[in-house]
Amino acid sequence: YLDCIGLSFRLTNVYLAALGVEWDKDTLPETFQVGDVVITGPWSNWKHLPPSVQVEIVPDGTKPKRLKKSVRVEAGKGPIPYEVVTDPRQFLETLKDLDQRPFAFDYETVSLSDHRIVGLAISNESSNWYFCKEALRALPAWYDFLSRNGDAIAFNAKFEYHVTPLEPTSLALHDPMIMHWLLTSHVGGNDLKTLSRTLLKRDVLAYNEIVPKGGSLEDLDIDLQARYAAAGDSRNTYDLFFLLKPKLAQARLWHVYDDIERPLIPVLVEMER
Repeated sequence: YLDCIGLSFRLTNVYLAALGVEWDKDTLPETFQVGDVVITGPWSNWKHLPPSVQVEIVPDGTKPKRLKKSVRVEAGKGPIPYEVVTDPRQFLETLKDLDQRPFAFDYETVSLSDHRIVGLAISNESSNWYFCKEALRALPAWYDFLSRNGDAIAFNAKFEYHVTPLEPTSLALHDPMIMHWLLTSHVGGNDLKTLSRTLLKRDVLAYNEIVPKGGSLEDLDIDLQARYAAAGDSRNTYDLFFLLKPKLAQARLWHVYDDIERPLIPVLVEMER
């Protein structure tokens, strides 16, 4: 909920109607909008909120017992922040902070057939990182970390399974692509760029728009790689997962996804190897 007096808003909590979850004032997005009022704050103090949630505006000091009238709150559409990490020691410190917390990741490789890793993008509820150059010396620690956090999120997770040098069945990656397919049964339109545009309402960088024909992502400036991967692919993967999860639950399809479809992905990967 938001404490409000006239048009002066004091942020306290946001109540997510669908799940009954609260964010306190330290876990709110940088910018969001209620009606015509745009509320902003420092990104360093607030954390990422899903693209849209239902909240109730209540009087100062009052906590809603149930939602009677709610308004749409949308995340700000400004630039998505990201951090480029080239120091392996910082990579290791980041993994310590991520341990046992939800996160999405995305490998950037030389090509779809050449699985040499150019960079690794990781996003959680509040941050986006792109690990590249010397930071990739810490990849063995990443694989060990992933083996202990095997329920991470990856879009079209079969690719991440193939690139990761671990037994596929030792991981249980979530995949928003499969989640959306279960909800819609659409044969096409399940790719990350399309879902980011249609569901998250975000402009995205397409691979063929930034990589010259015959080129590779490793040919690009590091900052552009990070914009594409961390502020793009891993960020959108994380947000799509938390957008689609309650929709699957509401459609009574979560058990189909979690008990059948998700465990099948590493089995298919092993068959393809």
